[in-house]
Amino acid sequence: MPEQPNRFEQHTTLFTAVLLIASLIIGLIIAELFFRFFKNQEWLAEKNRWDHALYMMLENNSLEYSLRPAVSRENKIPDTENVWRYRINSNGFRDDEFSTKGAFQRVLFIGDSYTFGWGVDQADILSDLVESELAAEPYLMNVSAYNLGVPGYNTVQEAALLEEAMPRYQPDLVVLGFVMNDAKPQHTVPRQPAFHYEYATSWLLAETLTQLNRHFFDGKSTFNSGVVDPKAKLTMDFESRSWIETHLAFSRITALCRKENVPLILVIHPAYAQHLDSRYPYTPVHKEVARWAEQENITYLDMLPEVSGSDRRTLQVIGDGHPNRLAFDKTARMLAPIIFHSLPSP
Repeated sequence: MPEQPNRFEQHTTLFTAVLLIASLIIGLIIAELFFRFFKNQEWLAEKNRWDHALYMMLENNSLEYSLRPAVSRENKIPDTENVWRYRINSNGFRDDEFSTKGAFQRVLFIGDSYTFGWGVDQADILSDLVESELAAEPYLMNVSAYNLGVPGYNTVQEAALLEEAMPRYQPDLVVLGFVMNDAKPQHTVPRQPAFHYEYATSWLLAETLTQLNRHFFDGKSTFNSGVVDPKAKLTMDFESRSWIETHLAFSRITALCRKENVPLILVIHPAYAQHLDSRYPYTPVHKEVARWAEQENITYLDMLPEVSGSDRRTLQVIGDGHPNRLAFDKTARMLAPIIFHSLPSP
């Protein structure tokens, strides 16, 4: 009969097992803390050496970055002779100086590079064209359109921006632009780790799984890391975290406008770099975002049906792909009567 282990040996074995588990847990906690410290220091170093003509990185701010005030530049579109210019006002937006004084109605345009007007001159951006359209017959409205578009922003950042801008500019109406990549994390500037790993319990594990997805599974979310990779391809899985966050941000915007009794109009822009016919890949996105607006009882304008069948080259900045003056003209003509009927009487 084999000899049974005595009570001392049993306790020793149990103690050893507990010690190993405790050591492993402590080691993982130390590794996690070290990784977090390293990632934060890495980001701070990058922030300190960041030097961009247009963008400023922000610390502990959900906007993540903003435009540099009082910047004026001339840009040449690569591989073309096309030159365009922009000027950033003292508020940090591409527009004339803002004023909240005067007998005019204020319309805030919130969005990304489409709203900003990337690739076109100031007179050709959407907000200016809408303002001119409303000033002419048959509307004859005294409207001041404020362009708060920031290249690279997504809907989450736009919600945060509107929360700051609403009390500052006291708009009578808000126009929110939606572009297909608005459901992706920004990758214009390096992301602060606290935002990148916001929904991950362990930063170290999340980064490990992200790298596995990126290098072995072509960026697909084979392993759920808890974070959305900014370099991942645009997904049309509307139950994914990126789309859920985008939907929640849209609901924040609608709730804020409803609370302040400010009408909101959603403009769904097509991706003008794509073929605008049966080959257009983002029709499901247009339908999904339109469904959000219908659920919230928000007026929306989807420009895809209006340009469907058009030659994309006639509506895009050549060599760039952003909408050109003609595309914005079409949008302004469609948007002006909607704004006219949505604005409260002066």
